Amino acid sequence: MRNLEIQDGLAVPVGQQEPTTFLRKAIENGHSAFLLYGPRHIGKHTLALYLAAMLNCCEANNPCGQCMSCRRILKGVFADVKTAGIETAEKGGEEIAKTGISTEQVKDIIESAAVAPYEGKTKVFIIDGAEYMSLPAANRLLKTLEEHQNYVYFILLAENADIILPTISSRLSKVEVKEAAEEDIKEYLISLGTDKETAQILAAMADGKTGWAVLAMQNADMVQERQDFAKKALDITAYPLSKRLALAGELNKMFVKDRQSLYCLLDIWQNIYRDMLAASLGQDVLVRNSQLVQNIKEAAMLLGSARITAFLQSLARSKKLLKQNVASLLTLEALMLSL
Repeated sequence: MRNLEIQDGLAVPVGQQEPTTFLRKAIENGHSAFLLYGPRHIGKHTLALYLAAMLNCCEANNPCGQCMSCRRILKGVFADVKTAGIETAEKGGEEIAKTGISTEQVKDIIESAAVAPYEGKTKVFIIDGAEYMSLPAANRLLKTLEEHQNYVYFILLAENADIILPTISSRLSKVEVKEAAEEDIKEYLISLGTDKETAQILAAMADGKTGWAVLAMQNADMVQERQDFAKKALDITAYPLSKRLALAGELNKMFVKDRQSLYCLLDIWQNIYRDMLAASLGQDVLVRNSQLVQNIKEAAMLLGSARITAFLQSLARSKKLLKQNVASLLTLEALMLSL
């Protein structure tokens, strides 16, 4: 499990003590359908598995992390905990991502929900990327959300709660999964065997996303990609309009090929421009990308706080529009025009 430790009782996902407490109380009060939302790699799936373990652990101090149910759930091999997400398909010999969660996937969930648990106390269905559920799929799920057996639980995961269909959203208990503290991520990485210096660097780069830090610990390419995206965020401050519009075309090609990579880039840009805003206001102590602090201060001086603020607002708006499948090239061109 990526950001859980098995101890005397399963450790709470890093930085998620408050959501975990809320979920436990919600279950005690009879809630059975949840929406966990927050940025990619923030720990939504980890928290969902923690909840699934809580629901199926047989020990009083649940989830214990030691029993067969807990261990199988955390390994992803427990028959009564199923995850559905955006599928992939082959086209021209290449694997491509589909654009949404299909009615066939929801049909499988509904059929499985009608059958009693096989090896646990409850059946838990995790729907990852719930904002990409097609309208027919959402309508099909709706009735099951309203009426299901008392041993069935649904956990929907999304980056943005605002773009979940209202008919679905209104039937879910919502939990925001927030960024973990940098020091907590650092200590967790050290507990996994990372040296202190590397743990400090990765924790600072993670922007509160424990999942990213753990993956980056095992994959140097992720660190390089983040550095490249951060450099591009600074470079575009000096681009003429023609070059920014050309970049919009390049970003659109990225979006068509791999949406998640573009979302990652935009997340990093937001992080860099938040640092630039802090620097423009004389709050250097709030700059999180300390290794780029001089570059950030120079870019902030060039743009000024008003332009930085406007671009941050445009970044947030563009991310939302892209996830709503609004014309991607036009959205990205408008983003570049806003700088």
